[in-house]
Amino acid sequence: MICVRNRKERKEFEEVDLKNMRLFNKYCRYRRLFAKFSKNPRNSGRSLELKAETAETFEYYTVSRHSCSNSNKEIIPLIELHWFLARTKVNRLYLNRCDRRNLWNIVDAIDSIRPDIRHVSVECGKHLQFELDDISKIEKSNFFDSDASYIAVKSCPFVVETLTIEKFRETTRWSIGYLDEKQISKLPQAVVRYISVDKGHINLREFLQNFLRSIPKTEQYYFAALHNKNGAWNWNSIREALDELEKDQITYSEKSNDSDANPQNSSKTYTIKTPNNNWKIDIEVENNPDEDIEISPKFEMTINSFTPPEEEEAQQQQPE
Repeated sequence: MICVRNRKERKEFEEVDLKNMRLFNKYCRYRRLFAKFSKNPRNSGRSLELKAETAETFEYYTVSRHSCSNSNKEIIPLIELHWFLARTKVNRLYLNRCDRRNLWNIVDAIDSIRPDIRHVSVECGKHLQFELDDISKIEKSNFFDSDASYIAVKSCPFVVETLTIEKFRETTRWSIGYLDEKQISKLPQAVVRYISVDKGHINLREFLQNFLRSIPKTEQYYFAALHNKNGAWNWNSIREALDELEKDQITYSEKSNDSDANPQNSSKTYTIKTPNNNWKIDIEVENNPDEDIEISPKFEMTINSFTPPEEEEAQQQQPE
C-alpha cells in the first residue's frame, strides 16, 4: 500500500499520489466514524451505512466503494510515503526487511519533510548491512538524530566507526549479527545505550580486562552464541584474568548458578567493582559432550551496569 519515490518520481506522479492521498484521508474519516458509531450503545442492532461487524480494510474499502479498477482488473491505490508522512500523524514507524537502497530511499523521504514521529524502529536484520559510506549519511540525516531508538542489522563491518557516532549517544539500542574478535574488542568505545551481538568470536580474557579498565558509555550488553578464541573452556582462566586486575583497584565476587534441573549448562555471575563503575557479568556455557573439548563451546554473556544498594541508599539520603 505504501510506496517510496525519489524526488524525480514524486514530481512525475504528484497528481496521482495526491488523488490517492485524498482517498486515504476519506478512508480515515470512515474509520473514525465507524469507531464512534460502534461505541455508542444506542446504535446497537442498527446498520445504517456501516454494515459489517468490523471495519473494512483500506484495500476492500477502495475496491468496493470507489471502483478502483484498471482494464477490469481491481487495483489498490498506492500511498506515497512522502505525502503520507506530510499529511498523517504517525506515532510509531517500524522499518523491516529493508536493504541499504530501500532504507536510504525511505530515510531521504522522511528527511525531506521531517515529520514528528515519536518512535522509530529499524529492524532489518539479515537484510541490512551498514558500510563505511553509510557513516557520513547517518551523521547528515535528521532521521537518525533522535527518531531511531532501535536498530537491528545483519552485520556492521565498521562497527566502532558506526557505534561511536555522537547522535547515537544514550538513545539507540543496537542489535548486530556476527562480529569477529577484533570487532568485539572495540565495543567498549561505543556510545549507544544497549548492544546485542548474535554469534561471534571473542578473546574473553583479553576482552574482560580491557573492558573493565576502560570507561564504557554503553550500560548493557548481550552476547549470544559466542566462541572463545582461547580454545577449551576454563573457568579458572576468567578468575586469573580478574585477579590480575587487583592492581587496578578492581575487585570482584563470583557466584555459581548451576542447577540440577539444567545439568548441560554451567553458569556464573561476577559482581565487579571498578574505580569508574560497577558491573554484573553473567556467563552461561553449553556443556555438549559430543563437541571437541579443544574447541570452545558456545556461551552467552550479559553485562549490566548497576548501582550497589548501599550507594543507591546514600544517594537518596543526600539533601537536595
